[in-house]
Amino acid sequence: MSANNQGDQEIPFTTDQPTTQAAETSQRIEEIDVAQADESDSWETDDEGDFYDEHAHDDLSDHEDDEHYVDLGLSKHLIECYPTTTAEEVSVVGALCDICLNEYKSDDKLRTIPCLHRFHSKCIDKWLKKNSKCPMCRSDLRKSEWYSD
Repeated sequence: MSANNQGDQEIPFTTDQPTTQAAETSQRIEEIDVAQADESDSWETDDEGDFYDEHAHDDLSDHEDDEHYVDLGLSKHLIECYPTTTAEEVSVVGALCDICLNEYKSDDKLRTIPCLHRFHSKCIDKWLKKNSKCPMCRSDLRKSEWYSD
């Protein structure tokens, strides 16, 4: 009889090699990942070389809670409505842009978004084309007074 009171059989355990079941599970996961990668291989580049999902424009109003929802960001027109200034005008020369992590130079153009965070205008413009939330506080800019459908 084994050491336990239940009379159960001892289960052999070794750390030398993974069990057959674990190896099979690992193989199935790899096959699923490859299949999903093949199915979701719909990324294209736009005129500026930025990547986007060609299926991302499919009726997003029904997909906000869907795991495949892609935030398309804000329109160029709306982004350009946010005020700009220079680093020198707002006394932030030498501070770091939280997107590119480069120091602001005196003549760098900065853009301020509704949550009052500032970034290099080129950095935040590129970010907002793909994402409608502030990269710092995650404030949804579509819910700000600046946004209108």
